[in-house]
Amino acid sequence: MAKKRWTQSEKYFLVANYGKMTAAKMAAALGRSIHAVRRQCARMGLKREQKEASIKDYIEYWPGDLVRVTFDTRNRYKCRELTGRVLKVYDKYILVQFEGWRECVNLGSLITGDTRMELLKRGKAA
Repeated sequence: MAKKRWTQSEKYFLVANYGKMTAAKMAAALGRSIHAVRRQCARMGLKREQKEASIKDYIEYWPGDLVRVTFDTRNRYKCRELTGRVLKVYDKYILVQFEGWRECVNLGSLITGDTRMELLKRGKAA
């Protein structure tokens, strides 16, 4: 059986809930085995002695990146897709410039899967 790749939202979930939930509860919420959750946490360098893991440390998006954001993925009638550039990455949200306006993408919605964000093109390094 082929291994299922870890999505960015699953990784955000691990960072946000590490130390707050047991590996068993995180595994059940993600539909993965306890062993897979523990292994991924170790790969990401999450440790019990960490005071507070910042999701910002695990973000794969950087200012200048071109991204496609799909909002409200759980409601197919209200689902909308927009393309824009990442302006700034904060601890709880990512500021994205869409055509005509700026909008914040809440990391909580990425963790729950309500919003999806995919990298289309890596931006220039600042």
